[in-house]
Amino acid sequence: MRWWKTAAAFVLSAAIMTGAEPLRKLSPFGSVHQLSVLPLSELRTDNPELAVEPGVSYLIRAGTITVLMDTGWNRKAEHPSPLLRNMRTLKVEPGRIGMLFFSHLHPDHIGGMREFSISRGPVALGAIPAFAPAPINPSEWNPEPGVQVLDQPRVLASGIASMGQLPGPGKIVEQALAINLNGRGIVLFSGCGHPTLAVMVKRARELFTEPIYGIVGGLHLLEGGLPADEAMAVLKALTPRVVAISPHDTTTEIIERFKAQFPGHYREILVGKELSLED
Repeated sequence: MRWWKTAAAFVLSAAIMTGAEPLRKLSPFGSVHQLSVLPLSELRTDNPELAVEPGVSYLIRAGTITVLMDTGWNRKAEHPSPLLRNMRTLKVEPGRIGMLFFSHLHPDHIGGMREFSISRGPVALGAIPAFAPAPINPSEWNPEPGVQVLDQPRVLASGIASMGQLPGPGKIVEQALAINLNGRGIVLFSGCGHPTLAVMVKRARELFTEPIYGIVGGLHLLEGGLPADEAMAVLKALTPRVVAISPHDTTTEIIERFKAQFPGHYREILVGKELSLED
């Protein structure tokens, strides 16, 4: 646990040095009574009718609101894209999505373009909000969403919040989504986790009074060894009820370690396999 405390102290020291004001608590910010996540773009599936790619897109059903978090890669610039093909197979209607949320602006999370894109052909999303941690425009193929850049934490809807720009390595600007599941606590949804899990957890504790119930998404644990050990220590201290790590940026060996460490609480992230987070 020394590393976690050191990282937290470093972030706090950096905030003091730059004159940043302490973050304002967001709690209480409401809750949702139902919460599930359906991976639409990921590296693995057990359904041969679905496409896979090393990109991320999750359909999050949070109460009455449907959030599309990230829009995959579409590496071959196809129409329909792997994401759109999977949406059609799984009967996900783009027009029913109520909110877009971009973790960060790497190509494998925004549809492979400089603008964000569902596919390289027309997709009607409607005039819904699109929340991003840095400026980005919608592509010509899905021009309706209105982009809002979030540099600070903000409540997006009852029980749903962005944790704002997280301090991370280099020039990567990333945010994480926090959803308060009624009676259980906060589920953190991470795109890649470049800022590290320790930083995300520290930010969550600064913002929320509710406990952390689970973590879903990318943690960028490719190298093995120390980074994975650090993330494992942070998670063990949380005693989470839900752990689901993205295979798009974490090795199979590390995922197996997490499965063994959290028996009964680990969930596989597979395209087309909806995870109810209420169980």
